[in-house]
Amino acid sequence: MEGDWTPTKTKLSQLTTYRGGSLIFFQDERDPAVKEKADQRQSGFVDENNISSDITFEKLVKASNTLGADLFVMGGDIIYSDMYASIECVEENLQKLDAPFCTV
Repeated sequence: MEGDWTPTKTKLSQLTTYRGGSLIFFQDERDPAVKEKADQRQSGFVDENNISSDITFEKLVKASNTLGADLFVMGGDIIYSDMYASIECVEENLQKLDAPFCTV
């Protein structure tokens, strides 16, 4: 998902190609038991352009709103682990959606 993120109807395919390996991955003080593991793995949660998955997810939400999507569908895993900061990131972005969403 490189390049221009100005959504148009012809770029709808970009909204459906969010790679399964790009999971939201955040850890903060609320999850001290996983801090060391999270610190070691954090660098693995960026794409080939060094863009983190949370930024990609935020851009998908914005593009969906700009396109006037009827439904936002998320397939597969969204977060890497059930860490509070990761869950919050997804929740905050989903609250910005104009369309209903579902997970499959």
